[in-house]
Amino acid sequence: MTSKTLRFTPVEEETPPAPAHEDDGAAIKMMMLALGALSKRAVVALESLFTAAAVASAWALWYGVEKDPNPLQLVWLGMYAAFILAVEFVRRKK
Repeated sequence: MTSKTLRFTPVEEETPPAPAHEDDGAAIKMMMLALGALSKRAVVALESLFTAAAVASAWALWYGVEKDPNPLQLVWLGMYAAFILAVEFVRRKK
Protein backbone atom coordinates (compact mmCIF):
# COMPACT_ATOMS: atom_id res chain seq x y z
CA MET A 1 0.00 0.00 0.00
CA THR A 2 1.15 3.43 -0.84
CA SER A 3 0.33 6.28 1.43
CA LYS A 4 -0.48 9.58 -0.13
CA THR A 5 0.21 12.72 1.76
CA LEU A 6 -2.24 15.53 1.32
CA ARG A 7 -0.84 18.96 0.91
CA PHE A 8 -3.02 21.94 1.53
CA THR A 9 -2.25 25.18 -0.13
CA PRO A 10 -3.78 28.43 1.14
CA VAL A 11 -6.04 30.29 -1.22
CA GLU A 12 -5.99 34.03 -0.99
CA GLU A 13 -9.41 35.60 -0.84
CA GLU A 14 -10.12 38.87 -2.47
CA THR A 15 -11.30 41.50 -0.05
CA PRO A 16 -14.32 43.46 -1.22
CA PRO A 17 -13.80 47.19 -1.62
CA ALA A 18 -14.79 49.31 1.36
CA PRO A 19 -18.12 51.13 0.90
CA ALA A 20 -17.97 54.82 0.25
CA HIS A 21 -18.67 57.03 3.23
CA GLU A 22 -21.15 59.13 1.26
CA ASP A 23 -23.50 56.13 1.06
CA ASP A 24 -23.36 55.71 4.82
CA GLY A 25 -24.46 59.30 5.38
CA ALA A 26 -27.42 58.95 3.03
CA ALA A 27 -28.44 55.67 4.66
CA ILE A 28 -28.31 57.22 8.12
CA LYS A 29 -30.44 60.17 6.96
CA MET A 30 -33.03 57.84 5.44
CA MET A 31 -33.10 55.73 8.60
CA MET A 32 -33.59 58.80 10.80
CA LEU A 33 -36.42 60.00 8.57
CA ALA A 34 -38.13 56.60 8.73
CA LEU A 35 -37.75 56.37 12.51
CA GLY A 36 -39.12 59.89 12.92
CA ALA A 37 -42.25 59.00 10.96
CA LEU A 38 -42.64 55.76 12.91
CA SER A 39 -42.39 57.53 16.27
CA LYS A 40 -45.05 60.06 15.21
CA ARG A 41 -47.37 57.22 14.27
CA ALA A 42 -46.72 55.55 17.61
CA VAL A 43 -47.71 58.72 19.48
CA VAL A 44 -50.94 58.99 17.50
CA ALA A 45 -51.67 55.32 18.22
CA LEU A 46 -51.14 55.85 21.95
CA GLU A 47 -53.51 58.82 21.92
CA SER A 48 -56.15 56.68 20.26
CA LEU A 49 -55.50 53.93 22.79
CA PHE A 50 -56.48 56.31 25.61
CA THR A 51 -59.78 57.03 23.89
CA ALA A 52 -60.42 53.33 23.34
CA ALA A 53 -59.66 52.56 27.00
CA ALA A 54 -62.02 55.30 28.19
CA VAL A 55 -64.86 54.08 25.97
CA ALA A 56 -64.24 50.47 27.03
CA SER A 57 -64.34 51.41 30.72
CA ALA A 58 -67.59 53.34 30.29
CA TRP A 59 -69.13 50.44 28.39
CA ALA A 60 -68.02 47.95 31.06
CA LEU A 61 -69.58 50.07 33.80
CA TRP A 62 -72.85 50.45 31.91
CA TYR A 63 -72.89 46.73 31.17
CA GLY A 64 -72.31 45.95 34.84
CA VAL A 65 -75.47 47.75 36.00
CA GLU A 66 -77.63 46.75 33.05
CA LYS A 67 -79.64 44.06 34.88
CA ASP A 68 -80.99 46.01 37.85
CA PRO A 69 -79.93 49.66 37.89
CA ASN A 70 -81.07 52.06 40.58
CA PRO A 71 -81.29 55.83 40.06
CA LEU A 72 -78.09 56.54 41.99
CA GLN A 73 -76.08 54.17 39.76
CA LEU A 74 -77.48 55.83 36.65
CA VAL A 75 -76.54 59.27 37.98
CA TRP A 76 -72.98 58.13 38.71
CA LEU A 77 -72.65 56.52 35.31
CA GLY A 78 -73.89 59.69 33.65
CA MET A 79 -71.36 61.73 35.61
CA TYR A 80 -68.59 59.32 34.61
CA ALA A 81 -69.61 59.56 30.95
CA ALA A 82 -69.67 63.37 31.17
CA PHE A 83 -66.20 63.33 32.77
CA ILE A 84 -64.82 61.10 29.97
CA LEU A 85 -66.35 63.42 27.35
CA ALA A 86 -64.85 66.46 29.08
CA VAL A 87 -61.41 64.85 29.19
CA GLU A 88 -61.65 63.97 25.50
CA PHE A 89 -62.77 67.50 24.66
CA VAL A 90 -59.81 69.03 26.54
CA ARG A 91 -57.36 66.58 24.93
CA ARG A 92 -58.66 67.30 21.40
CA LYS A 93 -58.60 71.06 21.94
CA LYS A 94 -54.79 71.16 22.27
